[in-house]
Amino acid sequence: MLHDMVPPENENGCARQQEFEALYRRNRQRAYNLAYRLLGNRAEAEDVAQDAFVRAWHSFAQYDRARPFESWLMRIVTNLVIDRRRRQKRVNICSLDAPAASGTDGSSMLLELPDSSREPESLLMAGTYEESLQQALSLLPPRYREPVLLADVEELSYEEIAALLNCPVGTVRSRIHRARLMLRDTLMGNASRRRRKGGAVSHSAASPVRA
Repeated sequence: MLHDMVPPENENGCARQQEFEALYRRNRQRAYNLAYRLLGNRAEAEDVAQDAFVRAWHSFAQYDRARPFESWLMRIVTNLVIDRRRRQKRVNICSLDAPAASGTDGSSMLLELPDSSREPESLLMAGTYEESLQQALSLLPPRYREPVLLADVEELSYEEIAALLNCPVGTVRSRIHRARLMLRDTLMGNASRRRRKGGAVSHSAASPVRA
């Protein structure tokens, strides 16, 4: 796939192309993972990850090798996601204060998430790819999802995130804090509901059957 993105180089550029190919192999999964967590759509994530490497290659001659390539690439991925979202005609923003969706009869539908006993930020930092966490992340409005992913997955500083998202450091701090609380409430709330449901089933099974 990389050869489709990177045009052939002359002899002087072979070393640069080989360097980029090694970086591509090392970071392609990470780029896709970040794009998928931000977008929640596998096809779009693949498109963004590929576009990110194309842009990185076109600017690779000017890349400052004193900076980590991974951080530079993740910034490109995030910017592409932001640009893609701005181009969309309509962005569906979900709130944890409201039902995730409505049924055809107008009734509320609650999102069911598998149990999780660990803190949401610990799940993120561990690089866990559980569907429950992805669903919880998809409920976060983009303004909360982006900074918490950049902080807990990509381990960027608040200052780096502020520069990337073009907002004050204080705003980044408050949004990350709010996002972690929202994730915790979603994951732990669902776990509590399941425990209550399981207890009710166990009590019913233990009740004697009268003739």
